[in-house]
Amino acid sequence: MKSLNLMPRIPWSVKYFVAVMSVALLLFIAACVGIWRWHAHLAGVRLETSAEYEPAAAELRSLESKTRIKSEDQSLNALVGELGKLNAERRDWKPVLEAISTELPATARLKTAEAVDDTLKLTVQFISFGEAGQYELRLAQNPLFQKAGLTVVEGKPVSGSNASLYEEQLEIRLAPIQKTSG
Repeated sequence: MKSLNLMPRIPWSVKYFVAVMSVALLLFIAACVGIWRWHAHLAGVRLETSAEYEPAAAELRSLESKTRIKSEDQSLNALVGELGKLNAERRDWKPVLEAISTELPATARLKTAEAVDDTLKLTVQFISFGEAGQYELRLAQNPLFQKAGLTVVEGKPVSGSNASLYEEQLEIRLAPIQKTSG
């Protein structure tokens, strides 16, 4: 007699599910182990090559640091020299401006001032012509100035009165810079 199975057939995916999953898991584990071993091999190769080149790399770093320090020293020395040169050529303007303003009569007014190299050009307005001449002489006697000279004197009438306003353009040559110790 034949045995009769009236149960429905088990699908292939259900019947072999455990076997397929076991094989997939084994393949996944084998791939992970292979990747891990490849990574360990590359790390070993890197370690070997770094050990071979370490003395040369250390010498290169030493030379580079020595060279960098020398170039930084050269840059610093050049900067210090430039600062010293600028300081030696620097004009202290405060005494110059004080001399110009203290010698100015109370009735006069400084209209414009312009500095070009070692020359100062001033435009000053005075009430009398005599004040203009005295101001020029006082500036010429000041040790900060080498020479003070008039370039233009112009009398302008003041509106509403008989008085004139004298506008003087002075050109003052500054004395050479002298450094004091300290």
